[in-house]
Amino acid sequence: MIRVAWDGHCEALSVGFRPEPFLPRSLIASANGDTIWIRRCSGDETILSTRFDQITDGAGAGFETVETCLAYLGALFERRPQADTLDGAYPAARTLSALRAVRLVGGVVDYASADDPDHRNSVLGLTTAAADAGAPARVCAAGPLISVGWGLIPGLPLYLGPEGLITQARPLAPLAFALRLGTASDPDTAVIRIGQPILLTGP
Repeated sequence: MIRVAWDGHCEALSVGFRPEPFLPRSLIASANGDTIWIRRCSGDETILSTRFDQITDGAGAGFETVETCLAYLGALFERRPQADTLDGAYPAARTLSALRAVRLVGGVVDYASADDPDHRNSVLGLTTAAADAGAPARVCAAGPLISVGWGLIPGLPLYLGPEGLITQARPLAPLAFALRLGTASDPDTAVIRIGQPILLTGP
């Protein structure tokens, strides 16, 4: 049996035999007949392919139908950490500026862009400082992010724009999708809480 669950110690997803934890919101599940497929949101890497009755939840309980298994995985993969602030350091794919939205791909972070529909499910958070290519880039994935002189309009949402840029104007086509990144609590502070992407253009 393969346990797929939330690991509260590292605030990440755990998939059975895989030794590494997976970031929150980095996996998606689908079904084909009685087979459940678990893949990364970015890169379409298959993490697991097995019958639904080979999967258990965190308590070791199985599922009676493929639909109940898929519903459990869908809710699990949307789970967010409970910590007030979640950040981490990841190798930069290139030189990155501070306060830009990034996505995690192949173990490195690079700018996320709202004009590329393939980026919509892999946005990790905002860089807290600039980073050189190959150096660790600090990324705030949830919670307050403060930058003196940022110039935000309090109360308005933050949205992803092209090339990781942040905007407080509601995105419209020709951008590929709209993604809310959080809300400004004062001119220097944004509370990062990444929402669900909304496609603005066809596939």
